[in-house]
Amino acid sequence: MHTLRLLWAAQNESVWLRRQGRYLSRQQLETVDEMPDELFIQHFRLSKTVFKHLCRILRARTTLRGTPEIPLEIKVLCTLSFLASGSYQRVVGVAQHLTQRTTSRCIREVVDALNHRNIIKRWITFPQTPQERSRIKEQFQRKFNLPGVIGCIDCTHISIVKPTDSEHLFYNRKGYHSLNIQMICDHNLLILNVNSKFGGATHDSHIWSASEIEPYMRRLHESGEHVWLLGDSGYPQRPWLMTPILNALPGSQEEIYTSRHSTSVVTVVEDHIPAASQDNATDNKTQVKNNMETMCTN
Repeated sequence: MHTLRLLWAAQNESVWLRRQGRYLSRQQLETVDEMPDELFIQHFRLSKTVFKHLCRILRARTTLRGTPEIPLEIKVLCTLSFLASGSYQRVVGVAQHLTQRTTSRCIREVVDALNHRNIIKRWITFPQTPQERSRIKEQFQRKFNLPGVIGCIDCTHISIVKPTDSEHLFYNRKGYHSLNIQMICDHNLLILNVNSKFGGATHDSHIWSASEIEPYMRRLHESGEHVWLLGDSGYPQRPWLMTPILNALPGSQEEIYTSRHSTSVVTVVEDHIPAASQDNATDNKTQVKNNMETMCTN
């Protein structure tokens, strides 16, 4: 009899906890919904409109689902808070009734959903057709007065916990462990391509040479399509990857080109820009001449 009473009490407590969880989740969502949009963006890095759209997309295109105790929206908010701050402390403020273990599981579910091929292919796509590239070229021309540009490329360091395997591959020159993430963005800051395969010890130029976009851009050039990316002086100058000319004479074509180039490259989220050597800058003057003349006469 005593055992039955304990089982009955345990079951009732479990039911009560589930009901309490549902109540707290609803209360939390109501609180978030009432939050001013500016404060919401500060906490989650997205507007409430974009957040709701993201939830709809994840629900429609992936297997991510909520439960009566933890709605999908709470899972997404936990993840956004964690990604924005890198800490569980602020996540606790989003879902106070969730344990850290449960919160960690929610974050993993949402991150896996964000990496689903349906999401990646929908939102991160490098222009594959001449028509797509032409539209981007026109916008770069209109916005930055540079013809032929279809994207800006740069790398940024994302801090990580010290890995146990191959630790030296992730220790960057700034003195911490990271992934060196290569991104290519268009004129509107839309991400066209991401390469997150390399640790922080890897130089930007190596990541570029090992990426799938480098041979793609080379083939476009060899086929006669005059398009290029813009990168900083940490990258090798190529006909399909234009870099700035350092120490250009004021008023010269080189200086006009570099000024427009620098203005454009700020569209890429930068962590830090590698310094270029004087020899590299001198070589660039010769290599960019043909493309530069086209840029500066437009």
